[in-house]
This record gives sequence, C-alpha cells and structure tokens, in this order.
Amino acid sequence: QQRERESRLRALEEEKIKRAALERRRVKAMRVAANAQREIEKREAQRLEWEEELEITQREREAKKALYRRAKQKIVDELESEAHLWLTTPEEVEKALGNPTASQQLWARAGGMIGAPS
Repeated sequence: QQRERESRLRALEEEKIKRAALERRRVKAMRVAANAQREIEKREAQRLEWEEELEITQREREAKKALYRRAKQKIVDELESEAHLWLTTPEEVEKALGNPTASQQLWARAGGMIGAPS
C-alpha cells in the first residue's frame, strides 16, 4: 500500500513535470509563431512601402519625361517656324553679302547678322 501510494505520487509528480515541460514548449511555440507573424507583417509593410515609393518615383520620372518632350517639341516648333529664314539660294546670299556695306555690318561687331533678328 505504501509502495503503491509512493508509486502513484511519483507518477503524479512525473506527470506534473511532463505537463510543465509541455506547457513551456507550447508557450515557446506560441512566441515563435507570434514572432514569425510579426516578421511576415513587417516584410509586407516594407514591400507595400517600397511599391508606393516605386510608384511615386515612376510618376515623377514620367512627369519629367513629359516636360522634356514638351520642351523639345517647343524648340522644334520654333526652329521650324524660323527654318524658312535660313534656307536661302546662293543668289540670295550673294545679293545680301555682295554689298560691301552689308558685309561690313555682318563682320564689324560680334554677333552681327543679316536677316531675321532672334
């Protein structure tokens, strides 16, 4: 009877120790799972932030490209509007520069020109 009682007490004590160890494992597993979930959420937040930053950068890049395209087109339009002034025949050049006064006007000062003013 005494041995039986001691055996039962020992078994209960071992069961209690086993239960405590299992509970510690369960708590540790819960912590690991919670940390893993936090890490997943953190990575997702970083990914979303990166995507937003990428979208903003792309919008800025597209806006800059559009601005450059408009500026380039404006320059092309201006050049095309003046192009007819540049296209001259050899006779027109000779007529304009054959005159000594016109030639003097062209070469006498820096930036001298004959034709349409800029």
